[in-house]
Amino acid sequence: MGCIVYQQDSMEIRIPNQSLYDEPYKNNHFTKSKLTCNQPEYTDETFQRININLSKDQRRFEPQKNYQWKRISQSNTNQNLCSEFKYEQIKKGELNNDQFLNALRILSSQDIILKKIFLTKQIQINCQYKLVLNQQGLWQEIIIDDYLPFNMSGKPLFSYYDGDDFWVQLIEKAFSKIYGCYEKLEQIEMVNELLRDITGAPYLELDENERENYFLDLQQNLKLNINEFKKYKIFFIPFNAKYIQITQQISIPIKNQQVKQVMQLTIQQQCHTFITISQKDLKVINQNYYAQLHMIIVEYDIKKEHFKHIYSKYQQVRDLTIECELDIGSYLIYIEAFWQQQTDYTLNIQSYGNRQVYFQQLSWMTEQEKADLLQKIIYCHSKRQKKKIYGNDQLQSVQSQIGRYKYILFENNTLDQTLKINLKFQKHLVIVNFPYNDQNNQYIQVQPNENKLMIFQILLENDDQHYFGIQEEDCNIVGPLTDDQLIEKAMSEPTSIIVRNQQMKIYNVKLDGECALVYVNDSEQKYIELNKLKLINLSYKGNRNPGQLNIEVLPKQKLLYRFDKIDKTQLQYEFECNQQFRFE
Repeated sequence: MGCIVYQQDSMEIRIPNQSLYDEPYKNNHFTKSKLTCNQPEYTDETFQRININLSKDQRRFEPQKNYQWKRISQSNTNQNLCSEFKYEQIKKGELNNDQFLNALRILSSQDIILKKIFLTKQIQINCQYKLVLNQQGLWQEIIIDDYLPFNMSGKPLFSYYDGDDFWVQLIEKAFSKIYGCYEKLEQIEMVNELLRDITGAPYLELDENERENYFLDLQQNLKLNINEFKKYKIFFIPFNAKYIQITQQISIPIKNQQVKQVMQLTIQQQCHTFITISQKDLKVINQNYYAQLHMIIVEYDIKKEHFKHIYSKYQQVRDLTIECELDIGSYLIYIEAFWQQQTDYTLNIQSYGNRQVYFQQLSWMTEQEKADLLQKIIYCHSKRQKKKIYGNDQLQSVQSQIGRYKYILFENNTLDQTLKINLKFQKHLVIVNFPYNDQNNQYIQVQPNENKLMIFQILLENDDQHYFGIQEEDCNIVGPLTDDQLIEKAMSEPTSIIVRNQQMKIYNVKLDGECALVYVNDSEQKYIELNKLKLINLSYKGNRNPGQLNIEVLPKQKLLYRFDKIDKTQLQYEFECNQQFRFE
């Protein structure tokens, strides 16, 4: 097993800083739209005023019957773009888009964030509005016109701000253009995804205590009872004006259900950062599932060639985030993505923190090198886990989990005992490094002086149950070895070999409680040996002084002589031979 890790001699990477509160178009992660407006009144031809852009169900909204398109400039009200941000003024229309509205309500206390996404700062005579939204960690410029849907009574058909501001309707239209139609806003199940798309910052789910404190703070800031939020999962968005966002796209082989990638992360200053893997939004790609994402972050000691496990996480989500405290040094990020069918999607990796970080994709690594890296990480991880002892401290196992991999490592440091175990595991685990077994048990045998690692991949994730068990049944310790086993071990793992000729060899092997001589005669002649033994802390068939052994080994024969250790508390045991031999 081997793994090569690339190390740069020098880092000459220059990535501009980007604060959350800076204008997004001032950094290199911004994709500017190619659309331009040369008309007195701009009309967006890519998101037209047609029924299908409201709903894929043509009967749900019928033009001139229950809705009509109007420009902002045609409104009789005072016209402001985004001058007022009051939680209670954000209203729902005829879409069931509660999560979209809740995202705007949460951000209404952070008006600087909402103002930031408008590149157009005031009502436009040419009816063109430019916004920036974060898609897969990258800022995208979205250009829309000011046509908005109203009902036949002149009230907004969908979400709106109950006042003179149009920011709610324009943000809603920008997202609708990204997703393909207004109706897809109803598919938003997690408010956290919208918060990330608007702020560019990652999100982390809060635990119970953090939730209560969050509710109290939010209620105090908004001066309003917000109990309706308590039925949702609440996520923390770490707004920080001094934090930097770094994004890099990870290339994936086209039409592949599974991808494994390794990134090198270089830290030149101690930092607090959030590392996020992002995939395309379901509402954009018209799919009903996300890939399972798995990320392991390890510190790599180049001099010692040692991996220190730092963080790991796996989940079937759009954005997988790990919060990290990282010292100066070199790190490896092991990434896996599993789709249910073949795909040609891309992944993006981002860092959002208080210092610059430097990503480099190790695209030269082969699949075998990636598998070796994972196994090496697991070995290093096992050294810090609690060990289970079988009978004596020379027989032990380590059972633990790293990310989406459950593993059990058996260590047999004896010289003459075999560990036999029947493993029972749940159906949603599959063995990675053994032949495929569609049963829920696996019989294994750990020979003397052998380590055996079994890696199980978790196939399913259940929010209500995260326990993936491996139970050991019918555990037996077998020893000493049988004659046949001892002959096989002496020939495969000899302590020493005496060579009479190419066809006559004598194998010597030393075990915990005994040693042995194995005579192997592959010649056509009989081998004869007169062996005068002097035993030290050994006996032969209960005799400490067996004297002379008359040994005859027939052609094509294997002959075994076993010598038992007398005092097993003494480390030294051996025999001295005065040998005379001949062939007949």
